[in-house]
Amino acid sequence: MIEGGTVKVVCPKGSAGQGVYLSCEGGYINVTESTCQRSSFCPAGVVTSGSAEVPYDNLDDKELLILACPDGFSGSLNIVCHKGEVEVERGSCRQGCEPGLVASVQDPDLAEPEVLSMAHGSLADGELVRLECPDGYVGHVMYRCLDGNVSQACEESDTVIPEEAEADIQHEGDDGDLEAPRPEDHEEDPAPFDTDEPKCACRLVASTPAAGSAGSPGGDVTAEGLRSELPVAALAAAVTAAVLLLVFTMGLLRHRLLKRRAMAAAVAAAVGDMPTGPPLTPVAPPASACALGLPKVGSFSGRSARSTASAPTAASSHTRARTEECIDLVIDQLTLPPYWATRDGIHIFPDPNRIAEVQQLMNDTWRSRYTRDRWLVAGAERVPLGCRVANVLRVENHRAFTRYANYKDGLRMKRSGPCSPFRVQTSDRINLLDDEINERYLFHGTNPESAQSIARDLFKMDRAGSCAGSMFGRGIYLAENASKSDEYAKEGAGVYLGLCAMLLCRCAMGEVLTVSQPGDIQETVRAGGYDSVCGDRLAAAGTFREMVFFNEEAVYAEFIVIYTRVFE
Repeated sequence: MIEGGTVKVVCPKGSAGQGVYLSCEGGYINVTESTCQRSSFCPAGVVTSGSAEVPYDNLDDKELLILACPDGFSGSLNIVCHKGEVEVERGSCRQGCEPGLVASVQDPDLAEPEVLSMAHGSLADGELVRLECPDGYVGHVMYRCLDGNVSQACEESDTVIPEEAEADIQHEGDDGDLEAPRPEDHEEDPAPFDTDEPKCACRLVASTPAAGSAGSPGGDVTAEGLRSELPVAALAAAVTAAVLLLVFTMGLLRHRLLKRRAMAAAVAAAVGDMPTGPPLTPVAPPASACALGLPKVGSFSGRSARSTASAPTAASSHTRARTEECIDLVIDQLTLPPYWATRDGIHIFPDPNRIAEVQQLMNDTWRSRYTRDRWLVAGAERVPLGCRVANVLRVENHRAFTRYANYKDGLRMKRSGPCSPFRVQTSDRINLLDDEINERYLFHGTNPESAQSIARDLFKMDRAGSCAGSMFGRGIYLAENASKSDEYAKEGAGVYLGLCAMLLCRCAMGEVLTVSQPGDIQETVRAGGYDSVCGDRLAAAGTFREMVFFNEEAVYAEFIVIYTRVFE
């Protein structure tokens, strides 16, 4: 842009207006006028269905969203934003228990009781059901549906015995003693509540008193028949264990999603941005792209499929490639920052609302110290006192961000718990990040043209150290101080003449190894279970700390900061 020139930038998606007008005056780019205003939308809130309350995030006008009913309810709600009001198009939340399996322990008196599974149908809330033990076992177990969960109700089993049956089971004699039931009373109608049948437990047929006796129903049971039933019981136990593991995994992923949603809402409230990207509620991928059995609406499985090994055949490679493509799509929709305005592709555009915030961050992390890199790399002759931000560009590279999200998930799976806390000067600034894996914002100095290239094509390990050397090994070097990254920044050409660039990157630091002396420690990091390195020259020489990453996917360049140096 030449001196005195002006340019018009269109309003981003989710807003309307004539655009943002920029002008070049005195060597600086200024915002002269902004007519962009948010389109009509519905603020976050809660919809009710019966006694269920279901929260939702901000919605654009005419945006549709599918909400899953909360725990204890079944069904879903389809809502739409219409002229600032949220309406329920169809669906409802029903309280009750869906058909499924329940687990019951075999006779608890045994030293090693088995776990049996029994199926039940749909149950209303509070409904009591009696489930008969599977083949090869005798007895029954009582269950009750409460708040969407089916649980044992053994203490209530006696209350459901009909009064006639209870009167037949126990006959009081003249002397007040209890007599056993008379067989003739049950010749026509065998009692379903036989006292010999164990209650709230399942017992093998061979272990009952009547088994093997002459004339008894169990007398025909042979050892061969019992052995044939054992594999069935083992299979049922395995199915139950798999179902319980799946339920636990789904609950864990749902907890992480809700945590991200809460973080996103806090960010939107803090910076005044309205979420215009895809809704955080999981949505199904297109059938044409993902016809390989990916999760349906509301499912969160599939994150670990990337690491599954398969035979090196052409067919399996093609299937794996398509599967990874579909998994990336699902993950992309779940983990996008709430303030992103696009759904796919690569987009770089001005974000004027960030200028003041980034300017303050750079001021707070600027130190009046310098190293030899300022002369060796940037070729500077003077040391600047600070900087002035001219523009901030937001990078929405969906493919790169999905790889970054996959890397973060890999860190969580590798660690049994949160990483050791590691604070930097940019902690708790710009946006709320994931403290469990030490996710932080860090600076990387470069020139405007290279910044655009890195934002589109990512950092490349094969080019690491080509400009600034590699004090701690070949890796991606970033800093917590803007003044340190400025030592590597260079002025651009053309429209960027006189302007420098700096990348503000999301970084997943994980477990951090702190060292103070130079040396190639890449192998030490890998062997010692670390994920990144802090080169602490602040402690050793009183200068700066630099963070080094040996994995390209651990860093995502989210903002390009265009600025000028201030010398007086």
